[in-house]
Amino acid sequence: MLAGQPAFAAPRMSPAPPLTPTGAVSGAALCKDFTHNPDQSWTARHGVIIKGPNSTYPGRTTVVVVGPYQVFTQGVTFSDVDVAALLDKDCLKQG
Repeated sequence: MLAGQPAFAAPRMSPAPPLTPTGAVSGAALCKDFTHNPDQSWTARHGVIIKGPNSTYPGRTTVVVVGPYQVFTQGVTFSDVDVAALLDKDCLKQG
């Protein structure tokens, strides 16, 4: 180590992308943030914050922070919200 130099220099890292606070439970504002996959799951296109119905405590709302590329499958709850079921209900066109 040379005199005057720090013993440890942390590597420079890029900042994380900001979360998009959609605040949406339904509609295009939420649907545009996810991709519907061939296996019927949903993948977040980027970080997003959504509000959804709480499956454990009906009538309550839960805020869910979703990371980029996180995958959701119907029937699996995340923070007491079935995100895939919410997206199926609000984003798939009924024929």
